[in-house]
Amino acid sequence: MAGNDFFIADTRNHRIRKVSCGPLVSLKAGSWSDPTVWYCNRVPLSTDVVRLNHAVSLPANYQVQALRVIYSATGRLNFDPNSKLVFIQP
Repeated sequence: MAGNDFFIADTRNHRIRKVSCGPLVSLKAGSWSDPTVWYCNRVPLSTDVVRLNHAVSLPANYQVQALRVIYSATGRLNFDPNSKLVFIQP
């Protein structure tokens, strides 16, 4: 499974289908480590392109990885002490 995909069960048709999250987009302001901040209800992985539409904070002493971060006009990333964002090369 790729980092941008997840699976959902379709109980009516008794099938499982693959759904792509695409870029992982912030849905609200909050902590990077809070899955409810993100579309697809999961924190970004190192293979994700992240789009920040809100103020998102990296907790203290927290290191995150992403393939790329895209900022909208309202998006920003706040770094708490000793937090770090590392970009992964494809």
